[in-house]
Amino acid sequence: MMFSPACMLLAVTGMFVPAQNDGSTPTPSSPAPLDLVAIAKAEAVRERAAIESKVGEIVVDLRKSSDDTLGFIQTRIEELAKLGAPAVRATLAVMDHGDADPGSVNAGVNAARAIARSGAVGLVDQLRTLGANGKRYGRRNAVLALGLCGDATLVPFLTERLADAEAEVVREAVVALGRVGAEQAEPLLVPFLQSADASLVAATITALAETEVKTSAADVVARIQRELATTPPSDVLVRAGVTFLEKRPSAAGIGPLEQVLLGGNTDVGLRSQAVAGLMATARKDSNTRKDVLRVLRDSIKLLPRGPMREAAKGMNELGDDSGVKIVTEDLDRQIEKNGSNVSARYKRADLLLDFGKWKEANRDLKEALKVDRDPADPEWLNLALARSFAGMGRYSDASKHVSKLERTDVTQLPAQYSEFLPMLNDSRYEKAFAAPTGK
Repeated sequence: MMFSPACMLLAVTGMFVPAQNDGSTPTPSSPAPLDLVAIAKAEAVRERAAIESKVGEIVVDLRKSSDDTLGFIQTRIEELAKLGAPAVRATLAVMDHGDADPGSVNAGVNAARAIARSGAVGLVDQLRTLGANGKRYGRRNAVLALGLCGDATLVPFLTERLADAEAEVVREAVVALGRVGAEQAEPLLVPFLQSADASLVAATITALAETEVKTSAADVVARIQRELATTPPSDVLVRAGVTFLEKRPSAAGIGPLEQVLLGGNTDVGLRSQAVAGLMATARKDSNTRKDVLRVLRDSIKLLPRGPMREAAKGMNELGDDSGVKIVTEDLDRQIEKNGSNVSARYKRADLLLDFGKWKEANRDLKEALKVDRDPADPEWLNLALARSFAGMGRYSDASKHVSKLERTDVTQLPAQYSEFLPMLNDSRYEKAFAAPTGK
C-alpha cells in the first residue's frame, strides 16, 4: 500500500500524541525546543563574569605595589597573564585610567606587564588602539606593554608616541624604544638627553643602555658630568648614569664614577654600583686598570662598609691587596690586642675567604678552634674550613669537612663557590658533592 508524504508525517507524529486522561482533557503539551543561541549567550555572560571576578581579585593585590621584584606581585602578574585571551578585555580596562591614585597607577603598570606575557591573539592591535586613544595612564600602560612585547616592527608607532602630550607617555615610549629599537632607536633618543626634565633624561639614558650604542656614549657621559656639576644633582639621573656606565663601560666613564664615589653620596647601593662600573671598565679595557686602581685607592677609606668591601675586592683583583688590610684593620687590632678573641678571628676569616686569602683564613679558623672547643655554629665552621682547604688545593681535607655538613645542599656548593670546581672535575673528590642517599 502506498502512503502520501503527508500521511506518513501524520502517522509518525501521531505516534507521539499524548494519551487522553479521561477521554476529554488532554495532557500538557511537550516543552518548546531549546534556544541554543540564548543558552550559549548566557553561558558566555557567566564565563565573562567569572573572568572579570578573577581579574578583580588579582588586581586587589596588584594595587599594592608596582615593584615586580616582590614575590607576591610576581605571582599575581603570572596568574593574570595565564588567564590569557578571555581576560584581555578586563585587563585593558584596568590599564586604561586617568586616575593618579597610587593604587590605580600600580595596578595599571602590573596589568600591562601581565598582558604583555599573555600572548593573546590580536593583542598588539588592541594595545596600539589604547596607546593612541586611551586615557592618560592608559596610553602610558599600553606603550609599556608594547615595549615588553619586544617587537621591532613597533618602532614607527612608538616613535609617534614621543610626541604625546603627557610626559609619562613620552618617558615610557623612550624606554620602549630602547627595548625594541636596537640601532634604529639611538638617533631618535639622543636629542632627549638635552631635556630639562631630569626624569626624561634618566629614561633616555636607561633606554640607550639597552641599545647597541654606537655614537651616543660620549653624549651620555657628557650629560652625566653636567648633572654631577649641578647642586644638587638629580638622584634619578645620576642613578641612570651609573647604570649606563656599568652596562656600557668606557674609559670616559671613569671620571663620573669617581665623582660618585668621592662626592659624599650616602647611598650605599649607588656607590657599590659605581665600584662595579669601574671594575667592568678595567675588565673590558686593560689600559684603564691603572686609573681604576687609583680611583679605588683614593676612595676606599671614604666608603661605607659594603662598597668598601667591594672596592677592596676590586683592588685585590687588580693586584693590590692593600684594600683587604683596610677592610680588616679593625679586626686586626682586636686580634693583636687579644689573640684569643674567637669572634674577631671568625669574622676576619669570613672576610678573608671572600677575598680568596685561603691560607690566612685557614690560619684564623684553626687558631680560633684552639680556644673554641664547642663552636656555636659548626655548620658555618665546616663550610669555612672546606672552602679554605679547597682554595689551598688541599682537596682531601676539604672533602672531609664537606661530609660534615648537615643542613647545606652540597650539590650546589660548586656553583656557589668557585674554589670547589676543581674538585667537581676530579673523580677522586666529585662524590663529595653528590646528593645524599635516603636512609
